[in-house]
Amino acid sequence: MKTRNGFVSNSSSSSFIVIGEAPTDAEVAVYRGRYGNRDVLSITADLGCHEFGWENTKYTHFWDRVMFSFIQADYVQKEHPEWKKMLNKVLKKRLKVKGIIWGISTKWKYTPKNTVPAYIDHQSASTEGNNVRMFYTEKELVNFLFSFGSYIQGGNDNK
Repeated sequence: MKTRNGFVSNSSSSSFIVIGEAPTDAEVAVYRGRYGNRDVLSITADLGCHEFGWENTKYTHFWDRVMFSFIQADYVQKEHPEWKKMLNKVLKKRLKVKGIIWGISTKWKYTPKNTVPAYIDHQSASTEGNNVRMFYTEKELVNFLFSFGSYIQGGNDNK
């Protein structure tokens, strides 16, 4: 199943997500072998993209999808606190880690110590109700994060 969560926008930039089919045990094992099986997983800006703006780019890397999900959840923490909880739960369970330290933040003005500012351009952000399909169910979040067929398509109409 692929899901496009698209929209019409008067902004010059936009993006959408594609959620691949359920990941196989082998796909999840690849990520667990590289990043999991530890007490604490430190997720820092150098692991993947943490600034999703105007680029005409297809983001396919696991950490790009993790960062994108975290940023979306962080933007609407007050309205949807369950999204960050779900993200942490899924990563802990699938990667077999006990804790997660996030080294990115959407708080640009007051970036906490030891974090790097992160963002998604406004027309593609959860603050405008876009690109949040991955949080509809835990299964969809697992599929988005761990399926080799999942990605974020960024774009703009400036040439």
